[in-house]
Amino acid sequence: MSPIERKWWFAFPLMAVAAIATSLLLDSAQVPSTTSLARAVIFGLCFEALYRGLSFSIWLLLLWAAPGVIDKKLLNKAST
Repeated sequence: MSPIERKWWFAFPLMAVAAIATSLLLDSAQVPSTTSLARAVIFGLCFEALYRGLSFSIWLLLLWAAPGVIDKKLLNKAST
């Protein structure tokens, strides 16, 4: 996990987007909205996949938009 992914201002909005997207995905797949263990497991797996995918996409976007800044951050982190 990169240092930027550990920041609260990066993680919390990403978690909210992943949770909303997972809920919409489960609703569109017509998974019954009960308090069953199966729905919780499916929600958790979908949430984690969406969270990691969105995080990776944002990381690539940052790397494309400002490669010098990201490179300096990685070099500073590796040298300390």
